[in-house]
Amino acid sequence: MIISTTDNKVVYRGGITETWATIRAGAGTGAMVASGCGLNCSVTSNRFEDLLRSIMSFNTSIVGNSKIISAAVKLENYNNLGAYTGATPNIGIAIYDATPGDPTNIVAADYSNCGTTIYSNIIRRDTMVAQPTLQESMFLTLTAAGINYINTSGYTSFSLRDPIYDVAGSLPAWESERASYIIDYNVSTAYLLISYTAPPVDPTIAPKEVSLKLIRNIEMQFGGRFYVDKSGNAVYESPYHRST
Repeated sequence: MIISTTDNKVVYRGGITETWATIRAGAGTGAMVASGCGLNCSVTSNRFEDLLRSIMSFNTSIVGNSKIISAAVKLENYNNLGAYTGATPNIGIAIYDATPGDPTNIVAADYSNCGTTIYSNIIRRDTMVAQPTLQESMFLTLTAAGINYINTSGYTSFSLRDPIYDVAGSLPAWESERASYIIDYNVSTAYLLISYTAPPVDPTIAPKEVSLKLIRNIEMQFGGRFYVDKSGNAVYESPYHRST
């Protein structure tokens, strides 16, 4: 089962010069069509000018009563941009919970609605080959808790955040105007992939459906008709039957 997003946007606090604690806790200043996370250092010592998170929502009501075996989020054509020049580890990316005000219309204010409960593996940027242009797909596999988080009767929203600095609250080493991003700017290429088993067939319904098919086949091949007599018995009346 492949489910496309109802909306997915990067929500960010940017164009400012703030301490790490302030930029993390502040309100969002914008939203743009993309998926991913990242940070950007200011020219001012130990200050930061951009912090990016993102939210993606899916209408998962189509899962219904199916049993989910495994699930993953697929990001296509991601850009692996920017890098620190020093030895400080770069950012990572992982899936977290999210509670946007409207899962079909993500806005800047949802920057504060990106959660901290992790639901996937972590991919570190310093383990990825540098990708300055559009590249291959990236998969984040949901944990058992992530699978249980999926709302099978409505919308499911996830956030993408950097677990190493943003979620953990750890101060990144500052380097003037240096940035680190893992981002996909193509809105149409974020998907929720679900492996599932269909719900069991109601045993009280299936035999009736089979019986009706058999009755119709007999009537079509041989003519005549089936009916229920006064005693509640099913009776087949041949096309050659004569009323007495």
